[in-house]
Amino acid sequence: MERSISRWLGRSIAGALLLSSLVTFGALYAVGHLQVNAAFEQALLDDLRSVANVTQVYPNDDLYVNFEPEVLTQYLQGGTRFFQLWDAADHALLDQSPSLSSLGYLFDHPGHASAEPRRLEATLPDGREVAVVLQQMPANWGLDAEMLERTGQRIRNRDVHLIVGRARTELTQALMPLALGCLAGAVAVPLLAAVLLALLVPRALRPLHELSQAVARRDVDSDTTFPATDVREMKPIVQCLNDLVMRIADQRRRERRFLADTAHELRNPLAELHALADLATLEAGDADSRLGALHETKQITRRLTGLIDVLFQIARHGRDSQPLEWVSLDAFVDEALSHPRYQGMNWQVGGDRNPRLQVQPALLRALLDNLFGNVLAHGQPGSDVTVQWSAPPAARLSIRNLSKGRADPQHAEEHLGSGLNIAALYAYAMRAELQAGRTGEWFEVDIRFAAPQDPPPGAAGCDTAA
Repeated sequence: MERSISRWLGRSIAGALLLSSLVTFGALYAVGHLQVNAAFEQALLDDLRSVANVTQVYPNDDLYVNFEPEVLTQYLQGGTRFFQLWDAADHALLDQSPSLSSLGYLFDHPGHASAEPRRLEATLPDGREVAVVLQQMPANWGLDAEMLERTGQRIRNRDVHLIVGRARTELTQALMPLALGCLAGAVAVPLLAAVLLALLVPRALRPLHELSQAVARRDVDSDTTFPATDVREMKPIVQCLNDLVMRIADQRRRERRFLADTAHELRNPLAELHALADLATLEAGDADSRLGALHETKQITRRLTGLIDVLFQIARHGRDSQPLEWVSLDAFVDEALSHPRYQGMNWQVGGDRNPRLQVQPALLRALLDNLFGNVLAHGQPGSDVTVQWSAPPAARLSIRNLSKGRADPQHAEEHLGSGLNIAALYAYAMRAELQAGRTGEWFEVDIRFAAPQDPPPGAAGCDTAA
């Protein structure tokens, strides 16, 4: 199933924005709800003060709420605000708003009132919920003191219980615009983000697209690296591609060297066979010469067979893709030199501790057998042979054979280097570098192994079995 980074990225960001919008909607609505409720409660107390200011007592104990209709229109018939007035002494009903009278309904006296407003809830006959507040207060005089003194009238001080209420539909109506505004924002923000993502994500992925086009245009034989990029997220990809290009170039170089070494190993025996065939043809009448030519031909074909066997062994290891194993180089050297046929040399062995290599054991064993066999076959018996190694990451194996004592040191060097092309083939299969040469009276073979892909078992930072 095909996957799209831009589509996945767009969906993920849009989903995150939607989630954040919903959380923001909930937080804003909660804060707004608290503010609207606080404003509603404050308005209810303001209504109490407004009605209390026009609650007046007149001569003959006449007491009522003297409100002007144009001022207190919400308390008229069909209104959403209500008030009711009782005498504080005997709880006798004194007055009520037309909005209650039109409903034929009166609030029941709660039985207790004080100078501090008391918050209550009530339900009207039509099912509406009403938030009410109750307070005990003194009634105001309806006439000024001068008028009362001139007319000789007296006003008896009286306390009253006043209850004022508002229908909760006013609160609901105030909350609806808040909820709709928050909801609109929660929907609009992800939609706007989706539009912006549709425009910005392809632009953000443009460097990846350009890199893919550069890879598609690349010639298969090109070993030039990709140019560096200033995009931080692209730098690891470019670095990995460049590392891959360098590994491929190194692999091709090794393959060319492998082919050159193989061709050299095959060309010499074939040239010898061709010369022997010419010699046998020129001396057709000499049976002994023909027999000698056939004997030498047999030896050469045996060498060719051995070389072909080596090539098949290397090809088989490469084809089977056998897993690499961590092996101890010193253990392999000791095992190889423990064979009785190597007793004729003065071996001096040593090196770093714990020289662990990540190789195919069969190829390493074949390489060591070839190198030590070459020293045994072409070195001076009883001569000093130094075998040294170093541990990874700069893992290497050096073999130095003393060539002093030969009548012709150059001839000794040629013999000591004979057969190393086969060792070079094994080294190639192990991704190692083999170099050979003469330094003074010593002939030295140096093998540099490839850096390990993983840390050895038991190394710091690696998971090991308990």
